[in-house]
Amino acid sequence: MNKEIKKLIILGTAGDGIRFLARKLINILFAKDNNLNITYYFDYDSTVRGGKTSAYIYVDKNKEPKSFIFNNCDLILSLRDNDKFNIKNREIIKGIGKKTFQTLSQENFGSKLYTNMIALGYLSAKLKLSDLAKLSQRVNLGNINKEAFKLGFRLYK
Repeated sequence: MNKEIKKLIILGTAGDGIRFLARKLINILFAKDNNLNITYYFDYDSTVRGGKTSAYIYVDKNKEPKSFIFNNCDLILSLRDNDKFNIKNREIIKGIGKKTFQTLSQENFGSKLYTNMIALGYLSAKLKLSDLAKLSQRVNLGNINKEAFKLGFRLYK
């Protein structure tokens, strides 16, 4: 994993598959290096439809986090439309170029259901977690999810 990325935040709304995406990312991280200390926390509000959901992931080879209060982070992956961020020192990824992950999902698969898998593929490539052939074997996904994952991975430049 890229040494500079230790704190990641993944944001979405209820139904975006944020928990699924985060758990798959953690599985990929462990598959690459099972000596990592990975701590994660899911946060979501009580709204069933349209409520905010977040995953906070801390990755370090040497130590565990002292707190889950992220007043800074290295990377934010946001599947939400209009978020304002009060977190310092971060890169925010909302899509590829001018297209959001939702748009890419709709254009390539006719549905926004695959947004999270495109984002996971893109994030896996960005963090240099492995090559596509190895990752697509490690990540246990259905056929369309696997195609969406591969699309996101290939679109990273």
